[in-house]
Amino acid sequence: MALTTDGVHGVLNNDEIVRTILSCVDAHEAVRLLTDQALMYGATDNCTALIVPFGAWGKFDFASTKPLIFSRGHCYFGNR
Repeated sequence: MALTTDGVHGVLNNDEIVRTILSCVDAHEAVRLLTDQALMYGATDNCTALIVPFGAWGKFDFASTKPLIFSRGHCYFGNR
C-alpha cells in the first residue's frame, strides 16, 4: 500500500508510481526513489510517501498481475 502527498502526484501519475515501487527491492528503497523521482521531475509541493509492504514484498510475480489502484474516487484493477 502506498500513500503519497500531492507533491508526488503532481508530477507522477499512478502508473509511474506503481512501476517505480515495483522496481525496488524493499519499501525503504521505494520511498527514497519515489520522492527523489518526484523532486527530479520538478515537484514544487512537499513530497512525502509512506509505503506499507504487507510482508509479501519480493515473493509475488507482479509481471503477470496488474496492480489494484485507488485514486480520486476510482477503483479499478489494472490499466484502463
